[in-house]
Amino acid sequence: MATTGWKQRRFTLNFEDFFKTVTKLSEPMDWQRALAEPTECANQAIRIPTGFGKTLGVLSTWMWHRLYLRDESWPRRLVWCLPMRVLVEQTRDVATEALDAMNWLQKDGEHKNKVGVHLLMGGTDSGDWQLYPDENAVLIGTQDMLLSRALNRGYLAGNTHLFPGAYWPFVGPGPGIETIGRRAFQYNHSPS
Repeated sequence: MATTGWKQRRFTLNFEDFFKTVTKLSEPMDWQRALAEPTECANQAIRIPTGFGKTLGVLSTWMWHRLYLRDESWPRRLVWCLPMRVLVEQTRDVATEALDAMNWLQKDGEHKNKVGVHLLMGGTDSGDWQLYPDENAVLIGTQDMLLSRALNRGYLAGNTHLFPGAYWPFVGPGPGIETIGRRAFQYNHSPS
């Protein structure tokens, strides 16, 4: 099946086949399948041991709903908030491979029908993702960089807005991750 961009494609895959294409694995685990079943993007906690595919589970669920099914109710941005730089780099590699498997990875500045993968951590160029607020993006960064930006007090950044339209998987442990994450969410989603 030709995959030239999610806007032109017909829906021919079920989630299991989609997962196999995106991940190159034989099939999703039961918990990964269950994570993708709900049509509504809701807050939920998953407790899965290291090495059991949390990154692929969350990423494939977001890609399935937002990109493949074109569900506009799912957030435009997937923001990965991680405690360590090494996890940021590992997650970038997984996201890049998965998006490239569907020919959705943004390359060489092309933004239409593509998804950019951007790193937000000290010492890296995060690209120009903030110039394209209507395009889908995967933002992966360390807690210090992302949470300060979520509170509109971006460390080493100008006035960049991650909200609205962002889905935040938090990976712990980290200093006060639950409290800080909840406060950042409330601050950016408080009624006007």
